[in-house]
Amino acid sequence: MKRNKEARIVLNTIQRVMATFLLVMVLTNCSKDDAAPESSIRLGALSLSENGDCNHSSGVTGTSFGILIPYSGTQDDTLIRILYKLIPEGGDAIERTANYNDFSLKDGSGEMTWNSCLRFFDVSFIDLEIRIETADGIISSVSKIKINKPDGAN
Repeated sequence: MKRNKEARIVLNTIQRVMATFLLVMVLTNCSKDDAAPESSIRLGALSLSENGDCNHSSGVTGTSFGILIPYSGTQDDTLIRILYKLIPEGGDAIERTANYNDFSLKDGSGEMTWNSCLRFFDVSFIDLEIRIETADGIISSVSKIKINKPDGAN
């Protein structure tokens, strides 16, 4: 009987050690270090120029902007799309893409201008987030800019 009790104590100890080991393994495998690696293509600070009125895709007049996108870390890369997110003041994010065909990016670093027609409706600003994607599936870091509604804009 004494041996049976000792065996149960040893078995309970082994079970606790195994449970603790399993818990430690689960916690270390679910760490935040598993996040996606940083992109090799980095976007710099966006800048913009207002280019007057434009015909928005909704059929109303909008405001045309030229958005200067500086980039670095490119090597024999071809742009296939701009991934962008519009976040109107107090509103929900709207995610969109602009597709390109065989737009070669300069090796090392460069800049490109993306023209866009925006409609502000009743908001005073729109936050814009941009990433670029290459034909090899590389997605750049994100770059952001706040676009204030120009005087007289729709």
